[in-house]
Amino acid sequence: MHESRFVVVRVRGIPIGVSWSWLLVAGFLTWWLATQLFPQQYPGMTTGTYLGMAVASALMFFVSIVLHELGHAFRALREGVRIEGITLWLLGGVARFLGMFPSAGAELRIAVAGPLVSVALATLFWLLGAVGHPLGLPVALRGVLEYLAAINVLVVVFNLVPALPLDGGRILRSLIWRRRGDFPSATRTAAALGQGFGFLLGAAGIYAISQRQMATGVWLALIGVFIVNAARAEASYGVVDGTLGRARVDSVMTPNPLVVSPGTTIDDLLVRAADLRPDQISVLQLIPRAVGDFPGQSAAHRSSRRTSQNENVFAIGMKSRNAF
Repeated sequence: MHESRFVVVRVRGIPIGVSWSWLLVAGFLTWWLATQLFPQQYPGMTTGTYLGMAVASALMFFVSIVLHELGHAFRALREGVRIEGITLWLLGGVARFLGMFPSAGAELRIAVAGPLVSVALATLFWLLGAVGHPLGLPVALRGVLEYLAAINVLVVVFNLVPALPLDGGRILRSLIWRRRGDFPSATRTAAALGQGFGFLLGAAGIYAISQRQMATGVWLALIGVFIVNAARAEASYGVVDGTLGRARVDSVMTPNPLVVSPGTTIDDLLVRAADLRPDQISVLQLIPRAVGDFPGQSAAHRSSRRTSQNENVFAIGMKSRNAF
């Protein structure tokens, strides 16, 4: 869903990309602000002024979204969670994490970090807009600041709805996880609420379309579909990750496999493994253990050699596993 993107910048090693679908919503938002919202709220200005306000507002809004997602990402790094990247796309922004959250408390802190950034941004823009009038700032600039304050408040309110995959859903899941001590169960509960919220938005979108409010209706329906699909995916991933995370290796491995060395011929292997499946065959290579170093070798050279050896062992294991 978010893979078709190009990277714009990297922040602390985190790639921030833009999906091509974001260009559509950026264009639509700019058009709506320039032709609808700003002319209604601030009449009497020129078309060029409205367009300038719209472009500045759209750009700063998406900067706000990136800062929101960076709030999640920076907190995740502090919690030991790896970040694949951040992507702006059709319906906003998404920070992609690798692996499970280490604890319920970690997920709670990561989930709260984004909304806290948006609250700070909303407060900042509101204060700048409030002092703009006595300072004599242009009406157009005050209009942009007021819009940015309002849209960041909306981001906070919407994201705190207790429904996965929204931040509020992750907060809810972390609290249930902490209470029950069961990540899959907490995920199912939060995901069920997420699907219900998504269906509600979809129904609201259909109703808006029936009332000839096409833009609002289509937008609500799109968000509803996304939330329903994402909540279902969260439920599936949560169950799988939670189950595998508690499973022992011996419960998923093939017991008593046929073990052969890399020097075994194919003819010999076919004879010995005639009645076996490929996953019942393991190729084992004995890795020699270092018993000493040559005189005069530096510690750095010995360290680099051990690192390379470990990487090669891993590569051999992967190739052996996939050989059949």
